[in-house]
Amino acid sequence: MGQITNHKITIEYLKLLFVKSRGSRLEFDANKEVDNAFRYLSKLFNLTHIQCALFSVVFNFSIDEDLERVKTERLLGFLNLEIEIFYDIKGDLEVLINRGFIKQKKEDRSNNLFNSSFVVNQKLLDMLFRNEEIQFEKLYGNGYNFVQFSGQICRLNSLRLVNHMSREDVLNEVIEQENKNENLTQIKTMKSLGLDVMDRMVMYYMIHKYNENEKAINSYTVGFDLLGASKVLSFTKKFKEKTTQMQVQGLVELSNDTTLQLTDKAKELFLNDATDTIDKESQSEVSTTHYYIKHDAIPEKKLYFNSDLQRELNILQTLLQKDNFDEYQNELKKRGNTGGVSILIYGPSGTGKSSIVDQLAKQTKRNIFQVDLSQSRSKWYGDSEKMLKNIFVEYKTLVAKQGGEAPILLFNECDALLGKRNTDIEDRHDFTEATMTNLLLEQFEKNSGIIIGITNLEQNLDPAFLRRFTMKYYIGNPDKRAVKSILKNKIDFLEDREVERIANQFQLSGGEIENISTKCIINRIITKSNPTVSEVLDMCEEEKIKSNKWLSA
Repeated sequence: MGQITNHKITIEYLKLLFVKSRGSRLEFDANKEVDNAFRYLSKLFNLTHIQCALFSVVFNFSIDEDLERVKTERLLGFLNLEIEIFYDIKGDLEVLINRGFIKQKKEDRSNNLFNSSFVVNQKLLDMLFRNEEIQFEKLYGNGYNFVQFSGQICRLNSLRLVNHMSREDVLNEVIEQENKNENLTQIKTMKSLGLDVMDRMVMYYMIHKYNENEKAINSYTVGFDLLGASKVLSFTKKFKEKTTQMQVQGLVELSNDTTLQLTDKAKELFLNDATDTIDKESQSEVSTTHYYIKHDAIPEKKLYFNSDLQRELNILQTLLQKDNFDEYQNELKKRGNTGGVSILIYGPSGTGKSSIVDQLAKQTKRNIFQVDLSQSRSKWYGDSEKMLKNIFVEYKTLVAKQGGEAPILLFNECDALLGKRNTDIEDRHDFTEATMTNLLLEQFEKNSGIIIGITNLEQNLDPAFLRRFTMKYYIGNPDKRAVKSILKNKIDFLEDREVERIANQFQLSGGEIENISTKCIINRIITKSNPTVSEVLDMCEEEKIKSNKWLSA
């Protein structure tokens, strides 16, 4: 950064942003003086403009009110931000905390930032008011506990491709960050146990995943994430041979030939009292967007499709049978892939897309873990990201509990979050959307199970997601042969010539026929007789009119 010899300017700029931030909603008009302040402080502190503004507020509250901590609700009130907007700045506050600019005091035992208050790091205040060069290494990591540090190291690894870093570069950076955070006893413990930097990287990874409630991890996934596809087999071989120092020291154990877990010894050494907090927080998470459907609770249903589509679906069903899918996974893993399959089922509403998934689950004896992405799009954007992470954590936990046998992870209305990305990121809202999209892309890449996405709006899907679906099935309206079969099955009192007439006159979907069948049942209950053919034709006409109105709305 270069040495700053006069922090009077720094303090004056922080006071200026403080004044300009009052009631601003973090929206600043173009102003040369303000622009200069942002430019100067961003360069000095390596912070974004929003982070500079937030820091200026906490800084001035700290010095003007005798180091009184500013509570979150007071911070929001000063900025004129609604509570709902809090999660738009949550990530920025976390950056300031993790880099040691400000300190967090929790009002309860949770790690909820909303129930917190903040004060400027006294070390930074001393450097500014003594007009000393800011030694960022003394601040960086100051706010970390070991769990947070592990998360930061994992994020460093995930950014290696973006930053064009080699594996050696990443490991050197890990060593550098360990040196900057040498006050953490867990780092010293790892080194004292003889763990080399790669082993430590694995431990940071597993501790971070444990913190996200992912307590059992496939060794292929770990190898793929940390080393890339070319090194997966050699990585997993070491664990199978129990030659890693992590295993020798009793920190990591291998079960089911592929599943890695932290031992009780590792939890005691590296998680301490954080473990209880993590468990309590994860247990308190209640999701209303996830549904777990057991295959034996799904009623068997005969489906009618065009012959070509039926043949393709039969192949898919055969692939998902346990023995065949196990063989498929093993073959992919030999090639350095994760061993999963991603399936897209798309087409107009009412064509039987959901029914296909139900019957696949029924016939292959796989349970369904269903997620409605349209409901996961919380207005609390920080929660949305957390919800998405928890989806995959829960799914992997289910796989582990079932001995590696994967249920179906079903994304209903997947266009809700797999839509085309906005390449023009202008604010935190756009950034959060991009973060959620990238998170999903990353999880699709790591998929070692069975993902199925359903959508009526495939044209809205991002091309990057389309490429990640191994198989794609278009489910259109049934042809005339299939329509006749469905009519005979659903409206069984119709004669063959009447079925023929309806099939010729109307291009009905399976869903529309289902609705007409329901109306026939209602008619029979009320009138004690089946409707006439003329009445059935009227029902068909009405159904098509309603469908067209819906499509044009």
